[in-house]
Amino acid sequence: MNSHIIQDKNLVVRHSVIELFEHWAIAVSGFVLFLSGLFQMPLSKRYGISKIPGMEFSADFMFTLKIHYIASVVFVAAALFHIVYHGMLKENGMLPRKGDFKQSVDVIKTFFGKGEEPPFHKYLPEQRLAYVGMALIIAGLIVTGLIKVLKNVYIPDMPLKTVWWATTLHNVFFVLFFLAFLAHMAAIIIKPNRPMVRGIFTGRVRLDYARHRHPLWLAEITQDAMEMNKARDFNTEAATWDDSPQRIAMTRSIADAIITRILLSKETDVLDYGAGTGLVSLAIQPHVGSITAADSAPAMLEKLAEKIVAGGIENVKTMLLDLENVPVPDLRFDLIISSMVFHHIADISGLFSKMCMMLRPGGHIAIADLDPDDGEFHRDKTGVMHNGFDRKHMQNLFAENMLTEINSETACTVKREVAGKGEREFTVFLITGKRPES
Repeated sequence: MNSHIIQDKNLVVRHSVIELFEHWAIAVSGFVLFLSGLFQMPLSKRYGISKIPGMEFSADFMFTLKIHYIASVVFVAAALFHIVYHGMLKENGMLPRKGDFKQSVDVIKTFFGKGEEPPFHKYLPEQRLAYVGMALIIAGLIVTGLIKVLKNVYIPDMPLKTVWWATTLHNVFFVLFFLAFLAHMAAIIIKPNRPMVRGIFTGRVRLDYARHRHPLWLAEITQDAMEMNKARDFNTEAATWDDSPQRIAMTRSIADAIITRILLSKETDVLDYGAGTGLVSLAIQPHVGSITAADSAPAMLEKLAEKIVAGGIENVKTMLLDLENVPVPDLRFDLIISSMVFHHIADISGLFSKMCMMLRPGGHIAIADLDPDDGEFHRDKTGVMHNGFDRKHMQNLFAENMLTEINSETACTVKREVAGKGEREFTVFLITGKRPES
């Protein structure tokens, strides 16, 4: 599973939708199996459960048996899918490691103020131990359950001793399953574990929690992101960057939205950060005084420089700038724009703060990027740090940097073919804000 950081939401993706589905399929079907198994015993009538309105079915042995069988199919299918799916992905982070038992004891001691927790990877040592314990219980339930089904459906004259052992062990495993469930619930009630509750329902945990308790896992994610970023070489793409009619149309729409939203004049000094080959810069150039087109890819700027010379343009200049990794230059602008850049930036908060420092009082910032796209917009995901952004969180980023007159709108819609899904529309937002005069 591709864990990644969502900086603007202070979250880390811990589990995919598929993993959440597995978890809840096993949990819910297991709970139904437990209840229907109890109802097949004479407990419902004995304790008056069947007299409760809506619970009359609990005394019907054949009905609860059918429910039990249906739930067992879901239970077994989810368990098998889990093994095959994670086996194919070669994910073994949940398997126990040497020293897990000792580390688990040390962790428990910290709950009582004795010592400090060591740094952890994605999973805690006690989680790995609990995983293998639950796996053995589930395996026992499936094997003994299959024996019981064989007896009921195909081998009615199965030796009584085999039936007795299968039934007894099946009941024992169900008791263990229930106890393991209670232990799971008790574990997340403990204060240090409570932030993981969010992950059970959404697949995401708070970034500050991950930094505090899972720094080794976070380091792995960050390193992966850095490697992805290194692998995306915009210099090699510069020669063909302007060959895409879709890109030309999208940047033209973004430029039009900026021109419409912000009052421009021949006195307006603009910084276009991540300008690339200058598609947006050259579109707004006739409406402003000057543009500094900045980018971290020299080949992109060379392509833009050729356009500037060929067009005899005098109010646009290029600047090699990697604002993520250098101090804020001593330059100030009336308008700072950035188009389709932020989804390539790991720490958007840090970059945005630097951009705000370069803004003159009364100046504006305009950011254009994708709305959440489920990772389907980019065919090549190399260097893609975010699958779009939630507008509300982006607006909060503007407000946190003391910007006012914050506005959000849709700059354009882009249609693209998505593998296995046909054509899909993606929207690009434009969010603007103003630095107060004083």
